[in-house]
Amino acid sequence: MLREVRHALGVPTAEILGKIDVNPSVLFRLEQSELRGTISLIRLHEVAEAMDCKLVYAIVRRNGKTLEELAEKREAGNRE
Repeated sequence: MLREVRHALGVPTAEILGKIDVNPSVLFRLEQSELRGTISLIRLHEVAEAMDCKLVYAIVRRNGKTLEELAEKREAGNRE
């Protein structure tokens, strides 16, 4: 996703490298670790900021129910 966003925005690699103060091989490894799911949130945030983007981290239910709906269902089940 990092590489795709960088390409879509047209952000030069040199610009990112200058902002997070790493060499090209480190940026490449960060992009690879993001694809593997092993990048840290701190590093992901740093690269996003260097591209003038905001990192949004979320946990979302697959079935579309809200956390409030799930809590109400659990509470109702506990009363029975």
